[in-house]
Amino acid sequence: MDIEGKEQVLDISKELGNAIYRETMDIGEVELARKIYLEGELELSEGEVEIVKSFMERFFKGFIKEAFYKIINPKK
Repeated sequence: MDIEGKEQVLDISKELGNAIYRETMDIGEVELARKIYLEGELELSEGEVEIVKSFMERFFKGFIKEAFYKIINPKK
């Protein structure tokens, strides 16, 4: 959403996949990065969500994080 509350669609899969790929030291996370980059929208395990959360915190602006947290915690 923008600051006025209007919904916007942003595909950050390429940016997120690249951020994980470039910064991780873990081979499993490299594979997750490829999956995110190539597939875009996908279902993540709880462990994968935690990985994505850690990269979101480090590399993305607040409005992107806010949207991400609404997706993974829709009741809040």
